[in-house]
Amino acid sequence: MPSSSYDATIIMPPMWHIREPWTAPAYICEALRAKGYRVQFLDYNVRLHRICEKLGYSFLWEDGGFFRTWCGSDLNYFAQLFDLDEIAGSVIGISCTQTSWSFGRELGRLIRARFPQRNIIFGGHSVYFPEEASRIPTDAADAICKGEGEHTICEIMERGFGAIGDIAGVYVPSAKGWQLTRERPPEKQLDTLAWPRFEGINLNDYGKHFLPLMGARGCIGRCEFCPDRYRTPGFRTRSAMNQVDELEYLSGAFDVEHFPYNDPLMNGHVGVLTEKAHEILRRGLKVQYGGNMMVRGEMPDELFPVLRQSGMSVALVGIESGSADVLTSMRKRHTPDMAAAFLKKLHDTGIKTEINFILGYPSETEAHFEETCRFVRNNRASIDAVISIMPCLIQPSDLYDHRAEYGIEMESPTSYFTWWNRDRSNTYEIRLDRVERFRRMCEDLGLLEDHVMSDIQPGAEHIPPQASKFLHEFRTVCVDAPHLCEEERERNRKAAERLDRHIQATTPRVTPVYLLGKAIKSARRHGLLGSIQRGREWMKLHRG
Repeated sequence: MPSSSYDATIIMPPMWHIREPWTAPAYICEALRAKGYRVQFLDYNVRLHRICEKLGYSFLWEDGGFFRTWCGSDLNYFAQLFDLDEIAGSVIGISCTQTSWSFGRELGRLIRARFPQRNIIFGGHSVYFPEEASRIPTDAADAICKGEGEHTICEIMERGFGAIGDIAGVYVPSAKGWQLTRERPPEKQLDTLAWPRFEGINLNDYGKHFLPLMGARGCIGRCEFCPDRYRTPGFRTRSAMNQVDELEYLSGAFDVEHFPYNDPLMNGHVGVLTEKAHEILRRGLKVQYGGNMMVRGEMPDELFPVLRQSGMSVALVGIESGSADVLTSMRKRHTPDMAAAFLKKLHDTGIKTEINFILGYPSETEAHFEETCRFVRNNRASIDAVISIMPCLIQPSDLYDHRAEYGIEMESPTSYFTWWNRDRSNTYEIRLDRVERFRRMCEDLGLLEDHVMSDIQPGAEHIPPQASKFLHEFRTVCVDAPHLCEEERERNRKAAERLDRHIQATTPRVTPVYLLGKAIKSARRHGLLGSIQRGREWMKLHRG
């Protein structure tokens, strides 16, 4: 496909969930199309999942223990499976999340080598802060978009990369690394932004017939730990009419089972939420939707049944802790009693309650942790599922800025997971232990569903494939299998050849010193038992 067939190509790299297309690249694509640009969208995340699913590796997406694996480089060899010649835009955008920036970086490196004359720009919430942008080599991209990108990408397309130093909201390469041109104020009038129409999307490619929406940006809360307060400052909402126009269009254009709102906060403006529910009912739309909600005592009791009647079927509530002391330290706006009452109102109305918890907050003690466990047990009747059990991350936030006051130490500015207190009263191992104990309790209570966001160690039966092992299995299933059509076989054969060349070029010579270094590194990262298990797998692979 010639490079002139599209003005821009937007790529979604792995790993992200595969339930539905993601909103961030969808908004970028729509902003460009609204300006008349021809846009190609490549969801490499869902494509790679389909390949790995055939080989029995879908757990790399489903098991939360692999979130950190994707943040590293161990699985970047998968990038060799993609035929870069299909990238048809003269400008190439790579949209990165916290679990896809490393893979995106590898894609950027390969694309730069393949198409040195094309312009590459990164964006997404995982490259917002300077220390995050610095993870992208300055020779791998021409720019990094900071924050909301709709206006930024359109201005870059209009003015060209030669004028990029004059465009707000862009990191540009310099001798000192990435330098921000200047801040771009977030768009206050969200109704002026084109909402995604998901042109060219086939919902059958995804796990569900879901289409994601964004009704608002930012949050009214001031949670001390939250990086989104920095990334999307201030709360802004679309009008109720604008949101219902979107629902009406998409429910007519697609066979949609559910509309998940990816807003940080769906009930940030109770008046707009109320008006939207009534407008859905007035138009007679038959939709199901849900999203993130905070505990709000000021929501009138009569609103809950109206929300349910309008199609709201699920609420994701950030409870975070069942300890009043920890909630105060987090600067949450609710108490445990308020949270219990809010969950009961939702549940009794028929709205499914899915809740999030953060364990191992710097101020959390073992006694506080037990209070959180009691909160879940005492309110089991109002809780339908626990969907996120995360150890506390120290990401750029008020907590990050005040980490010295908590005695927090970190290996590097971006070692968000593995921080510790100077007195070792709170370490990554302690947090993982609480996560595991809490998870077992929730499982005993019947509160865990198939996909729970967490950071537990994956089971021994779930081991990421080494590149050579994956190549062997890929050839067996995707190249040599007799049922394949010739076109598919040839496409997969070329992918296998690319991966084989990559393996040959990057495999180190195996010496005793190499094996010792690998064993030490593995023991530090995975623990002794995990390291032994991985060593056995490595020996099996290399004997074969």
